[in-house]
Amino acid sequence: MKSRTQRSDTDSEARNEESNPLIPKATIRNPKSPVINSKFQIPNSILFLPLLLFLLVACADNSPATPIVAPEPGAPVVVTLNGDELLVANNTAEPIYQRIFASEILPFIEWAPCWTPEQCPDEEPIPAGESRIFFLKSIAEQDTQAITIFWWPLPGPQQAIDIQEIEVELP
Repeated sequence: MKSRTQRSDTDSEARNEESNPLIPKATIRNPKSPVINSKFQIPNSILFLPLLLFLLVACADNSPATPIVAPEPGAPVVVTLNGDELLVANNTAEPIYQRIFASEILPFIEWAPCWTPEQCPDEEPIPAGESRIFFLKSIAEQDTQAITIFWWPLPGPQQAIDIQEIEVELP
């Protein structure tokens, strides 16, 4: 039989071991779990960050990156809107002139096409088989919903001018 003094000595030793920083503490861990140094452990929230970024990029509205082509590829003149760039491609056998307006202002303006190159010395035609890039910021305001491109080849002598138009809805 143990005496009260023996019990108290054992209890006091256990208390001293718990409070003594020089005595290493034994920890029980699952033998199947890997040993991970807690100093270099990556929080779980950071592990999901690449997945979250991937999903945001994949689900984002990429309409500025998706070009809008009007009227359709292979037409005599094709207009491609890609972001802020407007590409006008002349697929005809003749040079063409063009004028570009915000569609909203068309009822309020008066304009006339060039009949001869001398009439419009500042306007350069788009040569046959070539393209020209225009920037939307120089053509339309931020809240413009559509633009209209008028294009025509220079008429020959005694020919009527044939003006075509293409309207492009802006994203």
